[in-house]
Amino acid sequence: MKPIEGYYIETDEGLLFAVKGLHHPEDGLIAYLRYIPDEHGDRIRLGRRYRRVYDLDETTRYLEEHHPEYLRWMEEKGINVQFVPHSHIKRIYDPRGRLREILKHPKGRIETLVKLFADALRDEGVPIGDVGLTGSLLIGMSTAKSDIDLVIYGKRSGLKAYRALRRLRERGLLSELPPGEAFRVAERRWGGTGLDLGRLAELERVKLLHGLILGVPYYVRLVPHPHEFEDSHPSRPVGEVTVRGVVVDDALSIYTPCLYGVDAEIDGLRVEELMSYRGRFTEQVWRGDSFEARGILEEVHSSRGVYYRLMLGRGGDYLISLSLLEAI
Repeated sequence: MKPIEGYYIETDEGLLFAVKGLHHPEDGLIAYLRYIPDEHGDRIRLGRRYRRVYDLDETTRYLEEHHPEYLRWMEEKGINVQFVPHSHIKRIYDPRGRLREILKHPKGRIETLVKLFADALRDEGVPIGDVGLTGSLLIGMSTAKSDIDLVIYGKRSGLKAYRALRRLRERGLLSELPPGEAFRVAERRWGGTGLDLGRLAELERVKLLHGLILGVPYYVRLVPHPHEFEDSHPSRPVGEVTVRGVVVDDALSIYTPCLYGVDAEIDGLRVEELMSYRGRFTEQVWRGDSFEARGILEEVHSSRGVYYRLMLGRGGDYLISLSLLEAI
């Protein structure tokens, strides 16, 4: 499999990027900077200190100043993205290969829990060959406080895994986030929206794609195969909007990228989809829910003609059901 969502790549300079999305230009990969060599950093890998970075604006500014070669204007999308040419990639980190290593020889408590988690999913019918380990444990940057980040490849296996997560929570192996941790997650995900974080924390607690396994936080991404998710149509950003509507299709709402079919209208334009490459927008609303969302309206040119979608992913973007919004 070519590198897609969940994979990491390392550049010649030692920068570590997380690959984003499923479809990439022929000459490189769209990827977000995650770790920067820094002599004052709190992560140590192969004798070198690193600093973890997550904010997209911060990493873009860093690349503009130090490595502009890792920024590219995507004409067909009308946006500037972080991008690593194949010629600059020193190493590719495969989530499934890393998990296979741990299943054979787990080291320490976290890796033992990774094996327990993966074995539980396999016992629930999830093909173990479609399960991978991403995040800090993939690239050797983990600490004793690291989370467990799993990725499941393929829509079919992803749906099996989602149902398995529900059963494993009912049986007690997994549990919901405690209130304090849920609030911290809500603050990290939605702190820039201006919405009430207490209510959003309640929503984060009931999500199945993150929680605790025997007290250790876990996060799971369900990633379709590239041929199962079309996101390569040319598009043009129209502008930032806030829109209300109704969810009519949530079949792809648990995946990364996630997609919601909606019935909405803004300034006379019919909005048919909400889409995001960010995991925080999964499990936000369900079919039949009335919603409010803020993001970038895009004009999409597909084989069936021109339509409009709302792209979600910036710090101030949000998606919330009206029932929850009106209770805030």
